[in-house]
This record gives sequence, C-alpha cells and structure tokens, in this order.
Amino acid sequence: EPMIPLRYAQAGCGSCHTFKAAGSTGTIGPAITKARIAADAKKAKKTVPVFIRASIVTPNAFIAKGYKKGVMSSYARLSKKQLDDLVAFIQKG
Repeated sequence: EPMIPLRYAQAGCGSCHTFKAAGSTGTIGPAITKARIAADAKKAKKTVPVFIRASIVTPNAFIAKGYKKGVMSSYARLSKKQLDDLVAFIQKG
C-alpha cells in the first residue's frame, strides 16, 4: 500500500487537487472528497470507481461545476496496475 500514495504523488495529482488522504492542497482542480466524487459520479451517471477512472483517463468527459475544460491532461499513460491502484486510493479517501 505505500506505493499507492506514491503513485498519486508521482502522477502530480496533488499539485492541482486538494486530497486529505494524500496531504495535498492544490486548488487548480476540484478537491477530491467522497461527497464530491459521489455527487459528480451521479451527475455523470457512472459508478464511483468508473467515474474516478474516467476522470483520470478522459478528464474532459465530465467537468466539475466551476472548473474549465482542457486544464487537466489525460493520465492514460499509467499502466493498468498504476491506474487500478490510483482509483482504489482515491475511492478509499
């Protein structure tokens, strides 16, 4: 499990997102909270894990209210294992 927060850090997520579990305080993108993810996943008509994965791989498919399209780049270059780990870490919160 120590590799999971490391993947979050290596991908640079924290420079744009606030996420308590990772100790990050970025403000360019929406804060990562269970409540926000659940609400946005519902609006996008996706399950939470599917929504998280889609938000990483195709970030412009759903834009959180108050944020602009085209700011976050795709992290499709992550391996399946890295992506699975990152989704699990974010979902766990």
